[in-house]
Amino acid sequence: MKQLIRRKLFRMLALFYPFIYFNYTQEQTIYVSAVIAVVAMVIESARFYSHRAEAVAEKIFSPVGKGEEVERISGITYMTLGALFCVIFFPRFIAVPVLLCAIFGDAISSIVGAKYNYVKLFRSKSLEGTLVCFAICIIMNLLLLRTALVSQGLTLSLALIISLTTTLFDILPLPIDDNLSTPLATGFVAQLLIYFPG
Repeated sequence: MKQLIRRKLFRMLALFYPFIYFNYTQEQTIYVSAVIAVVAMVIESARFYSHRAEAVAEKIFSPVGKGEEVERISGITYMTLGALFCVIFFPRFIAVPVLLCAIFGDAISSIVGAKYNYVKLFRSKSLEGTLVCFAICIIMNLLLLRTALVSQGLTLSLALIISLTTTLFDILPLPIDDNLSTPLATGFVAQLLIYFPG
């Protein structure tokens, strides 16, 4: 449990992305996000090709990483890519709530699901964690409805769609890491429903 809490607290660093996008232009946010993603990919590549780099990375990130990530691309790198693509593909009023839901929904639901998992679903997910994920997403988006994002296009129906879609994609057994697949899939669904509402 302590390892899980440390990992999810570390994940909160990703709040940097919606904060930057909320306060700066899309172009500026893309530039900063791209730099971070490139650095993450360089570190990721180095640890696969250099034993020394692997040892250093393991020493730094082992307290907040998963054991299985030693042999594959880490969730941290997928997270930087997911945030970058969200900023590239989606306008601010979609990307900011999507990223906030992905960050808070996953983190809090994982901790709750690990402690209270009486009703199991699949992919090691629990009903309790799933309900908490949806509740957190709703709360986050209701708060965003009191910001300037409303004048840019965020509506109550869109907030509900993003909350529900984030929750569904979080439990679906998608073949791609959920740090990348969940925000992207949620964003695309939200964008499609805007352009094709009927």
